[in-house]
Amino acid sequence: MVVVIHKSGDLTRKPEDCGLFQRFAFSNASVLEDGTLELALNTPVSLQVGDEGIIGRRVSVFSDAGMSSALAEGIVGFNFTNSL
Repeated sequence: MVVVIHKSGDLTRKPEDCGLFQRFAFSNASVLEDGTLELALNTPVSLQVGDEGIIGRRVSVFSDAGMSSALAEGIVGFNFTNSL
């Protein structure tokens, strides 16, 4: 499985037309005792808006490195919640 974070957040365009911001494959992931996956990234992912952040960017998930058709796509977002 391959995750691609695109430069653009435009879902009306083809994934290949949205540029590449970061890409990582789950082939190097470790399965933990509780069944979750852990994946060390070569470059940290910044959870912010702006040139270096991923908030507002398009994300595509592909089954293989060929990236022929996306299994899932969306936009990275963040919601603040108020504590009660």
